[in-house]
Amino acid sequence: MAKGRVSVAMTGADIDKIIAALKGVKALLPFLLVLNAEERKGMLKLGPKRVSFVQNVRNMVLAHPELVPAYIDAPEFILDVSLLESIDKFLPFLAELAEGGGDTRMVAGGEAIATAFRMYEIFKACRQGRGGARRRPRRDGRGLQEEGPQEGQGRLAARGEAHRRTSGDRRSYCDEHGG
Repeated sequence: MAKGRVSVAMTGADIDKIIAALKGVKALLPFLLVLNAEERKGMLKLGPKRVSFVQNVRNMVLAHPELVPAYIDAPEFILDVSLLESIDKFLPFLAELAEGGGDTRMVAGGEAIATAFRMYEIFKACRQGRGGARRRPRRDGRGLQEEGPQEGQGRLAARGEAHRRTSGDRRSYCDEHGG
């Protein structure tokens, strides 16, 4: 079988280091906000095309503070623009990590579920049993367990030898591995 696109084993120590590093980054950003859907819906949003507009207005406020009316909090506006510029410097790195983590999880999950479906079919074929008794994989992964024939399985169990001859690779796999 071909090796998957992602073939990595992470240790508990690796995971602990990653979590510690991410917690360290989070500690450097105690001001981050988490908005709910309603808060997001009601806010003005700054798109990439408007960033330069905001920066130009900030520069005009700095150059001509005498034109700023009293009801405008110019120092707060300047702080907001500065924070926006600061976040824009590191946000792409965080987005890349989040996207890479999500994509890698998607690939690993896709490969895992594809193999799980194949193995399920093999285990299902192994459950057809011999001589009325059935062996099936235990859900806890600790080997096989015996089962007696279930209702409607008697005819199939009686024809077990014929079934083994016609089931191809799956049956030979089961025979070789005690299925």
